[in-house]
Amino acid sequence: DMSHNPFPYEITPDWIMSSYDTIVDSYLGEKKNEKYVRISRTFDSFKEMPANLKPNKDINFLIPTENLQKRFRWFYTYYTFTSVYPEIFDKGQVSMDKYLNEVEQKLWFQGDLSNYQGLNGIELKNELDGIETRFFNWYYHSMYEESFDIIQHYAGMVNNQYQPQLAGIKDTLFSINSTLVFKSEVRFNDIGDMLNIVCGMLDKSLDTQSFSKLLIEKKQEMENMYEARNKKINELLALNIQYELIMPGKLISANTDLHQSNMIIWKVDAFRVLANDYTLTAQSRIINIWAFIVTLLLIVFPTYYFWNAYR
Repeated sequence: DMSHNPFPYEITPDWIMSSYDTIVDSYLGEKKNEKYVRISRTFDSFKEMPANLKPNKDINFLIPTENLQKRFRWFYTYYTFTSVYPEIFDKGQVSMDKYLNEVEQKLWFQGDLSNYQGLNGIELKNELDGIETRFFNWYYHSMYEESFDIIQHYAGMVNNQYQPQLAGIKDTLFSINSTLVFKSEVRFNDIGDMLNIVCGMLDKSLDTQSFSKLLIEKKQEMENMYEARNKKINELLALNIQYELIMPGKLISANTDLHQSNMIIWKVDAFRVLANDYTLTAQSRIINIWAFIVTLLLIVFPTYYFWNAYR
């Protein structure tokens, strides 16, 4: 719907817009039939791009900081590219560090195996199983916190009777019922299930049925409030970016194994920046043929001169 700019950048006259009726698109090997609009723009140099790409402030999007360095080394000219997507900080009230350390977070979200070299498949699976369990424990704990706050808000609107008790019971209630929360098997992002669990915990703890009745009466409003509070992170988690790059000369290294012809490809999504910055790096080099010629001449002519002089 182009009546509202759906792109992450402000569309100025410099952009070229192309519309496609149908096209078979490949996103990292996933074939789809899509109808879409494409915008493109060309810059005379890399330095122009960061200065002239204006983000669309209406779109919640991942905007990287990009840099290209050129280093001359006589025989070769080296190019080093980096693109850094910043960590998402607005991801709930519970610190992920309580459940996963930095090494585990980088493995789980970014596939960083640098601290797991030497593990076989069985050992790596055991590590991942443990990380997965603790990740979902963090996620359920975060949902518990959100659910409790929403229930407290609506309980205060309907009846202030329990407000003094609710103000100090949240952490204690979680400690007592953490096993129930962790084993709840709530469907991912289904706040309705968690609201039901927390209301049941409150009813049992305070010996009442008020919270279950409150949920029946206000469930849709509570779910809407949760969606509004988490709109930004949910929009980001829905994004999938295929970052494509062509480097000058011969590619030396890149922190991705995805390639298509001479193009390097990274998959970028919000999960990869949920706990840390996500950095794309690549390095290439171009042979300076003239340097080889000059070097050869510098060797041949003096040798020839001294040989003639010797003779």
